[in-house]
Amino acid sequence: MRLSGANFETNLEEIVSISYGSTNCVLDEDSLTASSVDCDLEDDLVAGEIKPVFKTSMGDTYVSASAVTIEPTLSSVSPMTDINPLGGNTLTFTGTGFPHTINDFDTLDVLLDNDSGESDSVACTIVTTSNTEVTCVTQMFDKMNVGVVYVPTLTING
Repeated sequence: MRLSGANFETNLEEIVSISYGSTNCVLDEDSLTASSVDCDLEDDLVAGEIKPVFKTSMGDTYVSASAVTIEPTLSSVSPMTDINPLGGNTLTFTGTGFPHTINDFDTLDVLLDNDSGESDSVACTIVTTSNTEVTCVTQMFDKMNVGVVYVPTLTING
């Protein structure tokens, strides 16, 4: 990845970090100039609108004016049937662009929304997360609506 700007610190000892959202980017020392730097991402980027950040030991932070938008993909959710309305169901979401961990930079919410048009969402507490898989445990449903279909919704940085 290339980070471009102006007046970047060029003393390697003064550079604290380069990151894209919560993903650290390892500096390519040979590419460093006062107006650009190349770096290699340590992991896949997390879904959302991400601005690169360049931090120095002097407290300077340079943020790119243009953000990179990463779209998540969702390839499967399981199980999709036989969900116990008393809660305790473990749901697994598979795809890409999920947060590597739950931290200060990324937000991840999972709800089960009913398709009846009523306001009746059920929370699903995150247990584990990686860039390609999220697992959560459902809470107890407020209403025991027979025949109502609940649709899982995964929201990342939104």
